[in-house]
Amino acid sequence: MQRSGERRRALERAVFLGADHFMVVTDSNGVIVDMNPAAERDLGYAREELIGRARPNIFHDRDEITAHAAERGFPVGGTEGGRLAYLRAMRGQREWTFVRKDGSRFPALLTITSLFDDDGSLLGFLGVGQDLTERKALEDKAHRATQRLAAAMDAMSEGFMLFDAAERIVVCSERAKQLYPLVADLMVPGAKFEDVLRAGVALGQYDLGGMTGEEWIADRLTRHRNPGPPFEQQLADGRWLQISECRLDDGGTVGLRTDITRLKRSEEALRAAAEFRAAMLAAAPLAIISSDRNGRIILWEGAAEALFGWRADEVLGRSNPIVPADAWAEYMVAIETQIREGRSLHGVETVRRRKDGSLVEVSISTAPLYDGTGAIVGAIAVIADITERRRAQAAQREYQDRLRVALEGADLGTWDYDPVTDIVHWDERARRLFGSDQETIAYEEVMGLIHPDDRDCVRQAVEIAQDANGDGWFQAEYRVVRKDASQRWVMARGRAFFAEQGERGLVRFIGTVADVTERRAVEERQARARKALEIAQRMEALGQLAAGMAHEMNNALTPIIGLTEIAIQDVAPEQAEGLRTVLTAAKRAAETVKRVLAFGRQAESSPGPHDLRAALQEANRLVRTALPGSVTINAALDDAAPWTACDPSEVQQVMLNLASNAAAALKGRHGRLSVRLDGVDIAQGTSLLPPGRYARLVVADDGKGMDAQTQAKVFEPFFTTKAVGEGSGLGLAVVHGIVTGHGGAVSVDSAPGRGATFTILLPALPPPVPGEVGQPASESQGNSSHTP
Repeated sequence: MQRSGERRRALERAVFLGADHFMVVTDSNGVIVDMNPAAERDLGYAREELIGRARPNIFHDRDEITAHAAERGFPVGGTEGGRLAYLRAMRGQREWTFVRKDGSRFPALLTITSLFDDDGSLLGFLGVGQDLTERKALEDKAHRATQRLAAAMDAMSEGFMLFDAAERIVVCSERAKQLYPLVADLMVPGAKFEDVLRAGVALGQYDLGGMTGEEWIADRLTRHRNPGPPFEQQLADGRWLQISECRLDDGGTVGLRTDITRLKRSEEALRAAAEFRAAMLAAAPLAIISSDRNGRIILWEGAAEALFGWRADEVLGRSNPIVPADAWAEYMVAIETQIREGRSLHGVETVRRRKDGSLVEVSISTAPLYDGTGAIVGAIAVIADITERRRAQAAQREYQDRLRVALEGADLGTWDYDPVTDIVHWDERARRLFGSDQETIAYEEVMGLIHPDDRDCVRQAVEIAQDANGDGWFQAEYRVVRKDASQRWVMARGRAFFAEQGERGLVRFIGTVADVTERRAVEERQARARKALEIAQRMEALGQLAAGMAHEMNNALTPIIGLTEIAIQDVAPEQAEGLRTVLTAAKRAAETVKRVLAFGRQAESSPGPHDLRAALQEANRLVRTALPGSVTINAALDDAAPWTACDPSEVQQVMLNLASNAAAALKGRHGRLSVRLDGVDIAQGTSLLPPGRYARLVVADDGKGMDAQTQAKVFEPFFTTKAVGEGSGLGLAVVHGIVTGHGGAVSVDSAPGRGATFTILLPALPPPVPGEVGQPASESQGNSSHTP
């Protein structure tokens, strides 16, 4: 047992003497009783100088001990005894600054351990110190390397961030802080990624996309901890960022933040370039090169070797090999300027040389390179190969040229809707068709150019095309109203494109637009001609039937009226009253027969040259007596209105029927009947009338109006919207028959709640020589009349 203890002590002594760390042993009162050779080496004291000394802290930085104790409320009083008591109380491991015998200082990690004998009594203390000078130097070197990396990242147009395995920020470029201005002050080394996220959510930095703050933070942390393909992030101020993250071997994470707002708002050419650039950044094809003020390479990192062919050991300390000889002078001037002015350059496009002598097109972003004192000692550059981008741009230009020629040949305009910005981009042909001079226009502004009656159907077609469950195709034919109030019919076709990954949302909506005004006009003329033919055929058949019935009724009514008039003369007055009732009823029936004959064009008429204005003045007096007092009549009869070949009595019949129709539409409420007469020239003619000059009679009311279905049948015989017993439905049919019988045409324009406007066109005649048949005996003065 004794021998075993001796062997253990001998082993401990060997370890003590051979240890590379310095060791000092004190008794329980702090008197040095032993120290190993490493202590002599590191502290500069000989063993004999310290054995027996009761002040083991003579080789500590006393001021450091005093300050550290004061921070923790330990009253050392600035005395050696107080400092010793503090050191005893701070048993364990801690980093201290030590002072050698020659006064030099060095950092060391000190571990203080209590020593006990076999019965548990305190024998003293063992202090083990590790010189940290070399490690500190390495840390300082690493720190300087980190600074150089940060300078390199600041030269990038993208925001760069590096996190350690504990998700703390190690490096954060200034560009990254600029992308997150609300939390920029928090993006410092040592900050936890999650803390920065939570602060950003609280300050409104991000667009949460409908998620709660906790849901959004959880999703973002999941993406950060499980890096995948690049993804997009929207900020609350409307900007978009693309985030590329990659896990490192040591558990840390490196990431790039790229502002892609302008890319998302660009046309297809810029979108193609953005996709290429995103793919390029995802593969990190960036060369990071730093040179001193003499143009010698001092940093060769990233994709420098892959891009240019030289290894780092081939170029470090040598003149920059990638600069062509004929550009060397310019290159040195640029470095000197950058050192003098301390400014950064971004996206400078030029050519650089590879190891095999070939030239490569590159984009260079540079920034000043600072040393540890803050002095500019050179420049650092981030270089990207743009050869493929240049080829893509050339191919895109060629494609756009071909597309432009094709669209010009087909006379098609193009439009491109960006759902993110809600902006429509359209070419010159599309702008000209809509009457706009804006190269880009908000979606709602486009809708404002569409005729109000067509907007709902266009919106519905757009919604169907943008339904993520549909095929995405869009087609609509509608009217546009231009600034000069002219209208054009257009046919728009297009297709919506959706995101293929994640939630299927709309990312683009493109199409063409063509002017179909002439085609619509032809179709409308054809439709009116077919409708007119159908009505004429029906009217002819009904007219023949009505004329036959009217003749039979007239034959029956003639003796009734004649004999009743004779009988009234031959009977007593008290008996004549009943006969007068019979006579009145018979005359009313005869009047109905006359109207039926007029409808069937069998009644006798005397068309000839007549002043339509004079006939209408007489008709207005009859209308005034026939209408209730609640209806106001406004008449504007142009003195220069042309004469027509007409029967004045039939003109009066037309006015009475139209007035009766207006009174029925007003239904006893206060309203207005407007009558206007003038002349109009028809240059191209219509399906119903040849070109020429016409007298135009416009009769309008502000009644309840008619829908399209009612307008289509309003001139048909026996069609009426009145209740049973309120009308026969012949009034407007008679108007139609009289007008067409005079070689004219009648049309109606109405809508529910907007009243109805009837327009009658009759062929014009030159006024006759005074004294000819049809000339009225006297002319009314003035060109308008008003009947209250």
